[in-house]
Amino acid sequence: MTQPTRYFVLAKNRDMEDSAILSDPPKQIDDEMFMFDKGTSLAKWFPSDAQFPMDPDFPKARRLCDFQHNTLGLLVVSREARATLEESGCDNVEYLPISIFNHRGKLASADYAIANVLELVDGMDRERSTYENNPLIPSKIISCSKLVLREDAIPRQLRIFRLTNAPGIHIITESLKQEMEKRGLTGMLFVPIEEYDTDIF
Repeated sequence: MTQPTRYFVLAKNRDMEDSAILSDPPKQIDDEMFMFDKGTSLAKWFPSDAQFPMDPDFPKARRLCDFQHNTLGLLVVSREARATLEESGCDNVEYLPISIFNHRGKLASADYAIANVLELVDGMDRERSTYENNPLIPSKIISCSKLVLREDAIPRQLRIFRLTNAPGIHIITESLKQEMEKRGLTGMLFVPIEEYDTDIF
């Protein structure tokens, strides 16, 4: 009998107070950040010279991690994190290269990318989950205190995916979690689905 897959939310580690924070997207796409919620390829739309500055309100937060902290709902990954996803068979991810600049306006790294996870999955059990819909976009949620998945709706081959009504939540399988832990990747927490709460994570 096939064992059920265990899933985790890939959440930012807020305890890393020295981690740089990215909060301002490039001006070219500032008014169109909703594009990242579509789950479609953005390679032709995304600027080739995208620059993300470290938040000036946190001048002591300068550390770069494998999963870089940001307030934009994006999955920003280092070269090592990208390699882990690619080598783990995560074929549903598109990588949009970015450059990160420090508080003095100098290049901190050009080795990062936004991991745009494609093809959203309608995998939330709406009857058993506890959540609040976005009043402006009722098809999306703005908070969730209890997340229950419909595992029969999740394609078995996916090791990372996003939910149709919560595209800012990135979910991974336990096997991918183990690969990330083996490589010692930094900047994220692995939150069991049954423990996930947007007010905490």
